Amino acid sequence: MPLTRRFLGWDRPVLELVAEQLLAEASQPVLDLSHLMVVVPTRNAGRRLREMLAHLTARDNRAICPPRVVPPEFLLSLISPSDTGGIASPQEALLGWSAVLGSISFDDFPALFPVPPATRDFRWALSSAKSLNELRSTLGEAGLSIADACRSLSGNLEEEARWEDLARLEERLVQTLAAFGKGDLLTLRQSNLHSPTFPPGITGIRLTACPDPVPLALQVLQGLNEVVPVEVWIHAPESMSDCFDGWGRPVPEVWLQRRIDFPLEEAPVHVLAGPDGQAALAGEAILRCEEPSATVTVGVLDEEVTGPLRRLLERGGRPPFDPAGSSLRSEGVLHLLRIFRDLLAEESYGSFAELLRCPDFDAHLTRTLTRWDGPSAVWHLDRTHRRHLFPDLSAARRCFAGREDQSSIELVGALDEAGQLLAKLRQAPRATSLLDVLRHLLSPRLGSAAPRIGRIYQTVSEALQPLVEAIEGPLGACLDLTEIEIFDLLLTFLEQEKLYEERLPGSVEFLGWLELHWDEAPQLIVTGFNEGFVPESITGDVYLPESLRKRLAERSPFSTNESRLARDAYLFEAIHQCRRAQGRVDLCLGRHSRDGNPLRPSRLLFLCPDEQLAHRVKSLFHDAPPPRNDLPWTPGFQLQPFPGDPPKFEPVQLSITAFKTYLNSPFHFYLTQVENMEPFDAGLREMDGSTFGNFCHEVLRRFGSDPEVRDSSDASVIKAYLLRQAMELAHLWFGPHPTLPIRMQLQGALARLARAAEVQAETRAEGWVIIETELNLKEPGFHISDILIKGRIDRIDRHETKGTLRVLDYKTADQGEKPEKAHLSKVTKRTNTAWLPDYACFQRDTSILRWKDLQLPLYRLGLAEKYGNDIECGYFNLPKSPADTGVFTWPGLGTDEVEAALTCAKGIIHDLRAGRFWPARLPKYTDSFARLHLGLPEKTIAFDNLIPPTLPHEIPAE
Repeated sequence: MPLTRRFLGWDRPVLELVAEQLLAEASQPVLDLSHLMVVVPTRNAGRRLREMLAHLTARDNRAICPPRVVPPEFLLSLISPSDTGGIASPQEALLGWSAVLGSISFDDFPALFPVPPATRDFRWALSSAKSLNELRSTLGEAGLSIADACRSLSGNLEEEARWEDLARLEERLVQTLAAFGKGDLLTLRQSNLHSPTFPPGITGIRLTACPDPVPLALQVLQGLNEVVPVEVWIHAPESMSDCFDGWGRPVPEVWLQRRIDFPLEEAPVHVLAGPDGQAALAGEAILRCEEPSATVTVGVLDEEVTGPLRRLLERGGRPPFDPAGSSLRSEGVLHLLRIFRDLLAEESYGSFAELLRCPDFDAHLTRTLTRWDGPSAVWHLDRTHRRHLFPDLSAARRCFAGREDQSSIELVGALDEAGQLLAKLRQAPRATSLLDVLRHLLSPRLGSAAPRIGRIYQTVSEALQPLVEAIEGPLGACLDLTEIEIFDLLLTFLEQEKLYEERLPGSVEFLGWLELHWDEAPQLIVTGFNEGFVPESITGDVYLPESLRKRLAERSPFSTNESRLARDAYLFEAIHQCRRAQGRVDLCLGRHSRDGNPLRPSRLLFLCPDEQLAHRVKSLFHDAPPPRNDLPWTPGFQLQPFPGDPPKFEPVQLSITAFKTYLNSPFHFYLTQVENMEPFDAGLREMDGSTFGNFCHEVLRRFGSDPEVRDSSDASVIKAYLLRQAMELAHLWFGPHPTLPIRMQLQGALARLARAAEVQAETRAEGWVIIETELNLKEPGFHISDILIKGRIDRIDRHETKGTLRVLDYKTADQGEKPEKAHLSKVTKRTNTAWLPDYACFQRDTSILRWKDLQLPLYRLGLAEKYGNDIECGYFNLPKSPADTGVFTWPGLGTDEVEAALTCAKGIIHDLRAGRFWPARLPKYTDSFARLHLGLPEKTIAFDNLIPPTLPHEIPAE
C-alpha cells in the first residue's frame, strides 16, 4: 500500500506536536495507543515522548496505554533471528576477520595488499579487522554487503580490482564463521528482509520526524507497510512537501539551494575565543534560571566544551546529564588494564611504578598484605629507584630483598603480589584467568558507595563476559591468542563502551545535534557551532570516499555528505521556526580549539538570503581586537597551599642548602621543607644531576677516607684507585648489567674521575694534605638563632708547610663555576629589588651585592670554633670538559662577607618563623615545580596566607 505523509507544521516544537497528534488518535475513555508503533530518531527522543504523553494525560487526569516507542535501529531486530546463539557476535566477527587476515597469502590479494605490511602480527590483523568491520557495518546500514557494492558499481569503480579482493575476503569471512557454526548477521538480515517478524498487536506504524533513519530500517518499514499502514509524520508545513521524499527525508537538491531566513536578532551568534568562553556563556545563562531544566537546553557539539561546562554547573548546584553517555576510554579502570598489558609484555619498572599508584591495586594490596602503607612505600620506591635505576621487576626485587626496613618489606610483598597476578594471567585458559584476575581486583568496587564507581565497574564486568566467551569458543581456540593479544582485544572493545549516568531531578541535559530537534525548551544554547561539528561530514575514508558514496546513493539508499548537509540544514531551520513565536536560539562558536587550532563557523550560518550574507560574513569574520584589549588568561581556580591560617614553622634544624632554596624561591622552600614535597620523574632512565653528583661524591669520599692512597702524588695510582672504586660502586648501585644510558654516563664519570686524579696529584705535590672528609657540621654543634645548622663538608685540606686550612666542595655540574659567582650577584638598575629583603643584600666598595647561596661562608662559620677563622674556601670542579677540572678558591671571602652571610641567614630564619613563603620563583630560577603552577604562580596560587601581615602583599610580576 502507498505511504501516507502527514505534515505537522513547525510553529511549535515537534515533541509537543507529535504527542498531541497521538492523543488525538487515542480511543476513549482510556487513551489507548498500545496498538501503535511510533518510530522516533533516538532512544532519548523516545524517552522524552513517553514523558510528554504522561505529562499531558496526568494534567487532564486521564489514564493512558502508551504506544510502543522505538528508534529505527529496533526495526533491524525484526529481520534478525530471535535465537542469537547461532549468529556471530560482534566479538566473534572481529575474531573471524582476524583469523582470515592471519591465514591468507598476500599474493592472492595483490590489489588489496600491493605492499605487504612490514610486521604481520596479531596487532596488525586486529587493526585491519576493525577497519574492514567498520566498512561492512557502514554498507550493512544500507543492506549491502561488500560483494553487493562491488556488483552494483561494476564498471564504475576506479579500483575495481581492489574491491574484488575485498569481496573475496568477505566471502572467506562468511565461510570461516560457518566453519565454526556461526552465521553472518548481515547475510541473515538480507535473507529475511522481505519477511520481517511482525510485532504482535500492532495495527499502525508512525515514522515521526526522522530526517535521517538507517536506510535498512526503511526497507523493513517498506515490507511492514504491506501488512499495516505506515504514516510518515514530518515536522514542517505542508507547503514544503516538495522538500521531503516519501520517507520524510530532506531532498538534498532542494535544501542545498534553500535560503534560511533567520535574522541575527532572532538567533544571536556569539563568537568566542575557545571552549572555556562558550562554557561560561552557557553556564551563566543556566545558573540565572530558577528552573533551567524546563526553560533552557544546552546543545554541546564540541566535546571540549563539556568539561568546563560540567564543572561550572556542578559548582553552581545544577547537576548536568548527558543522555549520550561518556566513553570508558579515559576511566581509571582502563588505565589499570593498560598497565597490566604493558607488564605482561615487559616487566618494566615504569609500569610497576604506575601500577602502585592505581587506587584499585593499592586497595588490593591493603586487603592482601599483612601491612601496606601505600604513600610511604611509593615514596621509598621512588627514592631508591632514583639511585639504583633498576630497569625491571627482577632487578627491583634483588634491590629490596634482604632489607629489613618496613618499606622494603612491603615493596617485596607488592612485587610478589604483582608477579602472582601476572603468572595467573599467563595460565591457560588465558581468557578465563584474565576474567578471574580482573574480578578479583575490581569486585570490591562494585559495591562502592559512589554510584559512578559502581556503574563503571559493572559496565566493565558485563562487557568482559561476551568477549571471554568468544575467546574461549572455537574461533578463539583457533587463533590461540597470547595473554597480550587477549588484552589488546579487551581494550579494543572496552574503549567502545559507554558509561551512562543516572538522571537526577532537575538536571541540565547536554544534548547532541540530532537530539536538539526533539527538545521543547523555549531557549536553546548551542555550543560548538563550528564547521566539522555541524554539518556532520566524513572525510578521508580509506574505503568509502565521498565520490564512491554518491555513486552508491544513486543505486540504493545510502548516506552521503550532501544528504547529511541537507538533513542538518533542515534541522537548523526547524529548531528556529518552532521558537519564533516564543523562545530563542543562541549559537556559540569558537575561534580556536583548546590546542590553539583555528576553527571555522558552520556553513549553515551562510545559508541565508543574499541580502543578509554580507552582514553575516562581517559579523562572523570581523577583525580580531588588538592584543591590548584581550582579557588576560585567568585560571578556573587557584591552588590553596593550606586551609585557614598558615601553619607555624618553628624549625629545630636547617640544612645549609635550605638557605639557597629560600633565597631563590621561598615558595619552593615551603613545598620542600614544610610540606616535604619533592619533584619526581617516573620515566627516569638514567642518572639525573643529583644522582650523578652523588655517585662521583661517593667515589671521592672513599678516596679521601683511605689513608693508604689519599697521600699519594702519583696520578696513575690515584686514577687506578678511583676507577676501581667507581666500577665497584656502579655494580653495587646498578647491578651487573646496567642499561645503555647508564653505561654511557658511567663512561663520562670515569673520564671526570681520571682527570680529577691528575688534579689531585698536583695539589698533593703543592703540599695540600686531606685531613677530613664528609665532616658533619652537626657534630661541632653549629647554631644560628638557636637553630642547629646541618651540613656535610666534602673535604678539608691542610697545607703541610704553611698550616693553612682549605675547605673544598666537589661540584659535578656540566659547566664549572667560580665560588664567588655562585654565591653573589651584583644588584644593577635592571634588578627587580622589590621582592629582595634588606638582609639579602650588602655593600662592598661601591657595589651592592645580593646573596644567591650561603654555603661556603656558613661552612667557614661552622668550622671557626674548631679550626679558627683562617680558612680558605673553594670548589673542586669536575665539569664535563676535562680541561676545566680543577680547584678554584674564593680569595675575596673575608670577615665582611662572612658577617653579611650570617646577617642574611638570621634574616631568613626570622622570615621563616614569621611565615613568609612567597614569592614562588625569582628571576633566572629554574623551578622544578613549574608544572604545579603552570609557570604562572601569581595567577594559579592563592598566596595571601604565604605572606605575613607585617610584610608587603604586593609581589610584582617577574
